[in-house]
Amino acid sequence: MSVRRRLTAFAACAFLFAVAAAAADPSSAKAAPEPYAAAEFPQWTLDLRRGEAVSFGVLPFTLFLSTFAMDTFRYYQNDWNRAYAPWPLKPSGAVSMTESEFQTTFAAACAGAVVVAAIDFAIVAIKRHSKRKAVESKPKPTFSVERAPAPAEKR
Repeated sequence: MSVRRRLTAFAACAFLFAVAAAAADPSSAKAAPEPYAAAEFPQWTLDLRRGEAVSFGVLPFTLFLSTFAMDTFRYYQNDWNRAYAPWPLKPSGAVSMTESEFQTTFAAACAGAVVVAAIDFAIVAIKRHSKRKAVESKPKPTFSVERAPAPAEKR
């Protein structure tokens, strides 16, 4: 039996075991989901989740741009041969990218996505810091308010 079949069989058994365990647990059917509290997660986990969402969201755009850049570079390297033209100018018999060129393109796209996420994190951190400084720099009130019952009215 090949390694691939063994891994597939193992994954199928693990999935079936997890489904059976979830179906057998009577408390899971009765429990209603609760909304997350504001302070349930530390700030770094929220920042990490935002970075993940930004990097995966921008990945298609960076992949498009890095593919176009690689095609343009190949076009330049091959003395502007039409067979190596970038996407909008590609003829039907164009030379496709090699495996190593595609891996380089994908690595550049992933790196670009991570850079965009890091820039987003820096912008959000700076805004958060300036907002905190603005709140801290406000003067504290010097008066105090005391609660007392309203005076009784005369009739």
